[in-house]
Amino acid sequence: MQLGRPTFFLNGEPYAKPLFATYAPLPKYYSEMAGAGLELFNFQTNCGEDPYGHSLATWPEPDKWDFSQIDERAQAAVQASPNAMLFPRIYIEAPKWWRDAHPEALETLDFGGQTYQEGFAPGVLAADRTYGCIMSPEWREAMASALEKTVGHMMSSEWGSRIFGFEIAGLATEEWYHWSCNQVQLSGYSPAMEKAFQHWLSNKYGTDDALRAAWNDPSASLASARIPSKEARLGNRTKPFRDPAIEMPAIDFYLFYSWTVADTIDYFAGVIKKATNRGKVVGAFYNYFYEFNANPEFGHNAGGTLLRSSNIDFICAPPSYYERQLGSGVECYRRPFLSATLHQKLWFHDNDLASFLFPKIMKQFPSVTEEDIRHHMEVLAVTKTAQESLWQFQRAAGFTVCEGIYESYFDLHGGYYDTPRLLKGLGDIAAMLERAKTHDRSSRAQILVVADETSAAYGRFQIETQGDAYPNGLNKALMAHQPGLIRCGAPFDSVYLDDLPLVNWPQYRVVVFLNTYHMTDEARSFIDGQVKKEGRTLVWCYAPGLFNGNRREPDAMSRLAGLNLQFQDGGQLVAPVSVLTDEGKSWMAKWGEPNMPETPFGQDEPVANLIGVNDPSAMALGMHKESPETTLAMREFPEWRSVYTISSVMPPAFWRAIARQANAHVFLDTGDALYANKSYIAINAADAGEKRIALPEPSNVYDALDDAPLYQNATSFEVSLMRGETALYRYEPAHAPE
Repeated sequence: MQLGRPTFFLNGEPYAKPLFATYAPLPKYYSEMAGAGLELFNFQTNCGEDPYGHSLATWPEPDKWDFSQIDERAQAAVQASPNAMLFPRIYIEAPKWWRDAHPEALETLDFGGQTYQEGFAPGVLAADRTYGCIMSPEWREAMASALEKTVGHMMSSEWGSRIFGFEIAGLATEEWYHWSCNQVQLSGYSPAMEKAFQHWLSNKYGTDDALRAAWNDPSASLASARIPSKEARLGNRTKPFRDPAIEMPAIDFYLFYSWTVADTIDYFAGVIKKATNRGKVVGAFYNYFYEFNANPEFGHNAGGTLLRSSNIDFICAPPSYYERQLGSGVECYRRPFLSATLHQKLWFHDNDLASFLFPKIMKQFPSVTEEDIRHHMEVLAVTKTAQESLWQFQRAAGFTVCEGIYESYFDLHGGYYDTPRLLKGLGDIAAMLERAKTHDRSSRAQILVVADETSAAYGRFQIETQGDAYPNGLNKALMAHQPGLIRCGAPFDSVYLDDLPLVNWPQYRVVVFLNTYHMTDEARSFIDGQVKKEGRTLVWCYAPGLFNGNRREPDAMSRLAGLNLQFQDGGQLVAPVSVLTDEGKSWMAKWGEPNMPETPFGQDEPVANLIGVNDPSAMALGMHKESPETTLAMREFPEWRSVYTISSVMPPAFWRAIARQANAHVFLDTGDALYANKSYIAINAADAGEKRIALPEPSNVYDALDDAPLYQNATSFEVSLMRGETALYRYEPAHAPE
């Protein structure tokens, strides 16, 4: 830890300069980035083969190893700077000859075959190949041996002393999500996976009697438990949740299915730790919990497992692709960030922004069409000018410095930064990030968002099947709620439900329970005893505490929220959308938001059972748009305040009013994207105009990019910004002259 945040250390000193990564590891690009002040370089390789073709096979034949490309790429990076350090990314998968010789160690699909009938995604992964089963002991042992040999070669090479750490990659797109995600060819049916499921169940339940009680099945046993059928995994698509009274096998499977990925990453991280005498940092891509809408088919819902691992130092993710456009978009979160700090793990932001040079670079590839370019420009939020690209890179840097996370520059195809203006701008950002290690980057948030991984297993199957128009259902709100909070002007933290006992509770004035549909007795007791106090506002979204193990208890929601919540089961699903009542408009005006638009807010797709508030002690702030049910309500208690909302997707003005009522500091009220911690403020303007930033105490303010002083002993300051412009500030308490 360094000044409130997990930080890399090199020779006992904190290290924060960005890493440079690219799929085009040419000396030119390494040299350009070295000229911009970077000295930590990534390159791709593998310890068997790479199904994506980013590197040549290192284990092409049973008794043949080829590390020549590794050496070549390392030398290209090393020659860029006398201070160059290396951060190899190693893909883990068995080569074809090994897979052909070990069919029992391969992944098996729901129809019994071992090759996909359709590709993972067009142009991304071929269907006509097999894949190792990550729970196969034979596959793990072979790959552990190969990984140890590959790392051993690197460490003993002439450039081995320059290795900073290792990034382990695997499964789909190098990012450790199950091959069958996003399609209805379901994986997980190999004998090795089934045996591992039985072992996992034994660890969870201990006895057959406990399993039978949980599954409501007198014939169930730990030794004979099977992977749920495809039909069982698909479940009833007309309901937002599974019924744990009859679907606990599927719920348990999906908890296990995510654990298999986290456990595999932990296993191979342990191999590297052992091979390097625990002398190098190790991490991997994982934990895209929000980004994947908590879809358990991806296997990314076991972040807590890696956060508690002694082998993992950092966890990677690229920027979110949700609402990413400059100005109109924001930098969204892929997972609850505070939990990493609480477990002293470093989040690693693998920034793959494509600059305004994207069309020029893509035209170099003969297979890429103009339509492809237009499509990816929209998906990747590609800007049109160098200035706009710089603003976008600055917004990403503001996000990372305010959240206390590490940033890399990932020049995906090579050449996105190949212009003097961008190289200069990226160098300035890198210098800012390096200076930031000497300033307190700990959280200034007074709003805490609580999310839960276990609850995701209780949701319906989330991959679109025939006749299902809304596959992501309620979990779509895991991303959709974020722009409203990011634009409200008050910074927020997010944490896993399991980590509530680790939270510094005096810091937070507002607590938002995002998707906590499942709660254990212990979690409920902790919230009742430790959170519902000190005048906090607790915001309950949709169905808080509806489930507890294999029980569905609608009455428990009312006890938890302190409001009489009426769960309307059966019938058609409704859109969780509210409109303000007159009482709600008056409340908004009282707390500084008299001009909130009267349009409905929430999710406009029919994905929920209606849950209304029938409580005469509560203020009815909002009604469902298509029924007389109260779906936004507030009730005061002596020590706390309870707010229920049918949807977490709320406008910025609502969150500002909630923050002000709870006496949480609001930095900005103009609806622009804002990130802030104890030393930094980042703003990306949604619209052109004057912006007034209110400071939590009299402060001295500096331009964060060059550390030039701007304001002394200020309680607020104003800045005029163009649409899409990013402003980055550093501030510190102003001390009275002696």
